[in-house]
Amino acid sequence: MTRKNASLTPIAKNTLKRYLMRMIESVKARVAEEIPATFGIVLDGSFCPLEVEEDLGAQSLFDLIADTLSRYNKPWEAVHFMVADNCSVNQYIGSREGGLPMVGCASHRFNLAVTDYLTSYEALLSKIHALMTKLRTIKGRAILRRVTDLSPLHRYDTRWSSTYAIVQRYTKLKPALNSLGHGTLVECGIQTLLLQKTESECAHEILEVLADFEGVTKTLQRSTLTLSGRKEQLSAAERADFRRTGRDVTEETSPTQAAQLSLVQQAFKKRKVSKRSLYADVAFIPPTSNECERFFSSVKLVYSDLRKRLDVSTLEVLMFLMYNSDLWDVYTIESARL
Repeated sequence: MTRKNASLTPIAKNTLKRYLMRMIESVKARVAEEIPATFGIVLDGSFCPLEVEEDLGAQSLFDLIADTLSRYNKPWEAVHFMVADNCSVNQYIGSREGGLPMVGCASHRFNLAVTDYLTSYEALLSKIHALMTKLRTIKGRAILRRVTDLSPLHRYDTRWSSTYAIVQRYTKLKPALNSLGHGTLVECGIQTLLLQKTESECAHEILEVLADFEGVTKTLQRSTLTLSGRKEQLSAAERADFRRTGRDVTEETSPTQAAQLSLVQQAFKKRKVSKRSLYADVAFIPPTSNECERFFSSVKLVYSDLRKRLDVSTLEVLMFLMYNSDLWDVYTIESARL
């Protein structure tokens, strides 16, 4: 970047910030022009810029949304839905009088369901976690490097995918651990943490289930995923009624074909549907709030250790311009410099 822009003339910091603020006002005006009459909002309340940071109540978030809508001269009626996590604060906003219809984040619901499913295997998962913790020590890593290049992983309570990662890593490390001598394992305190044969077999069974869960998670994280892919299959009686009326119905996948598909492929396999529908098109509604998390990840990359002294307002300006890069061009920059 330095070499690319080495020929540019020097510019003062205050001048650059003044140009950025002018561009912000220009982009905001264009956003206000292009916002449709009806729309929805996607939010993640963990990073809302509230005036009082310690106040995380529903009313504060409600007021923040109302203030943002007033800036763009949009009434509450213009917002048709809100996509957010299934926490109590967001549910209150969606259920209160004059509130917004809330679409719970599918990824968040799926994480809660997987966490509930893994409760019965918590004892086994705790043993695998304890083994991984021991192998993550200096002595444990040194012994592990004798037989494999793989490193032990850590399990995080807030991210169920880390459970899939440590179970998968355990199945790969198990042959390497078995190749170590009994005396070496006892000396390092690893022998007592090894899983029994039945527990190892159970770990392989859990891994197969978690692999399907992992496929569903990656599918839910697609930026192109919409609620239009959520279709319920009809019963045999309902299909017969539709045939008598002469309407097109969804074609089911045969059991033989379904057995050859993965869990995700079976759920999202394309089917022929009726051309006409009595319901509103929901293809524009995102089923998850992963877009917010991707935005936070981008902010983390920009706000690196070399930019820790960067002002928060400047960071917001940079990220706003980056995510709305299609709304400004070189002519916008020239107008800001005039």
